[in-house]
Amino acid sequence: MFYSHSSMKRFNVVVAPRNGGKTRYLSSIKCAYGILTKSIDSSKNELYFYDLKSGNTHSFLKRVDGRYQEEEGAFEWAEKILLALTSGTVIIDECGKIELVNKRGFYNVINGIGI
Repeated sequence: MFYSHSSMKRFNVVVAPRNGGKTRYLSSIKCAYGILTKSIDSSKNELYFYDLKSGNTHSFLKRVDGRYQEEEGAFEWAEKILLALTSGTVIIDECGKIELVNKRGFYNVINGIGI
């Protein structure tokens, strides 16, 4: 998902099948900032958040015994970055059940920008 700051907000949702290139597409957008979710390798046993502006990363999920476990502080780290962005195109890679059903994850950021 990405949106542009302006007096008229525009929201775009990027949808594709699993491994359909959504993150690759979002990372190719020029002059955009935000958070991408990337994998250490193709196994996707470990995912991390990637800050498009600074290049810094933070561990997000690790697969343990076949299930993902959320790394403590990961969403708080990413949320702080997203809330500090005040202009331009902002990217939030990965928005789903955690936000829309459980009202966790990036829920506060998404709710705050008026989606």
